[in-house]
Amino acid sequence: MNECYAAEPDAIERVSDLKALIAQFGPFAGRYLICLPPNWIDKIQSRFDQAGERESAQVRQLLYRARDSAALIPFSGLRWNANLDWSENIDQNLSGSMPTLTQAIGKEGRPPTITALHDLDLPPTAEERVLGHAKEYARVCTILAQLGPEVHLIDPYLNPAKRNYQLVLTEILRLVAQGKTRNIYLWARASQVLPDCKTYEDREDFENAVCRVIDKVHLKPGDKLYFNLVRDEDCESKMHGRYLLTLKGGVRLDQGFQQLPEGRYVDVGPIGKQIHKLYIQSSLP
Repeated sequence: MNECYAAEPDAIERVSDLKALIAQFGPFAGRYLICLPPNWIDKIQSRFDQAGERESAQVRQLLYRARDSAALIPFSGLRWNANLDWSENIDQNLSGSMPTLTQAIGKEGRPPTITALHDLDLPPTAEERVLGHAKEYARVCTILAQLGPEVHLIDPYLNPAKRNYQLVLTEILRLVAQGKTRNIYLWARASQVLPDCKTYEDREDFENAVCRVIDKVHLKPGDKLYFNLVRDEDCESKMHGRYLLTLKGGVRLDQGFQQLPEGRYVDVGPIGKQIHKLYIQSSLP
């Protein structure tokens, strides 16, 4: 999940190459194509502008859709030296103890670390099983959490007063604070989070727990956080799934936003296009 790829502009020789490449990326796949070099889009467009008006228009449309759907995302946090060859730059980002790229796609004849475009064979999604640690949850949510303009964390048991949830919330909201997201919505079931809330003091304890999390993450000026407690006992559709949801896509976390005991794993994966559409159209998660 949250895998980052780079593709050599000169490896894309036909419109069909670009179309097939882009189709394998985006939030619904759980992997993203990074603009590397930083002027990747201009290089691709310039290449096909010379091929004729029809192909140029097709490429322009493909690139627009790729950016709009977040299949193609801007260059950020990677190393690039304009004096080096594309493959040399890629090697810097593939190697080291903390590689910033998962895989690179290039022309035939490149070093073995770079996959030839026509040999690319990716699974439908980048779903995986991860340790139930706060930092691992944050890792698989990084790009979507920062795209903006809003993000929803949906978990019936999401209780910031409990340490195992507080740890995960803090890690993910720190990511949000670093990106373009301005509105954060937390969704939980009232009967699970505040089962005994009978007095003002009970509610104040809950609000103080939320404030403690906010204080740790340093949200940007103007950022807003909304905590929605749902009473769905009599509803036909009840909260069940645990998701990070945005307007572009989402991540499914089978155990929700809680840190698990050491050695426990959790399945995570991208939300499919149809399920995402249903949630976006719903008034409640």
